[in-house]
Amino acid sequence: MDLVNVEYQPSGGAPEEPIYHVPGGKADCGTVGGWYYDDPDHPRQIIFCDSTCATVQASTDGKVTVTYGCETVIAPPE
Repeated sequence: MDLVNVEYQPSGGAPEEPIYHVPGGKADCGTVGGWYYDDPDHPRQIIFCDSTCATVQASTDGKVTVTYGCETVIAPPE
């Protein structure tokens, strides 16, 4: 669970950017956005914060990559 990262590459081939993990779930999404697990103790799904979801869905040819094996990047404090 602590070795998962998510990155987003916007449309047009722009560089990938991290989507930060918000360990507290939806309540901690804030303005930065990010992702969280459906169940932190027994995760089955990665869920995007509302603002992150809107950004990703607005892209016509962007892509999301999930990588395993590196320490999870946590959202910076606001």
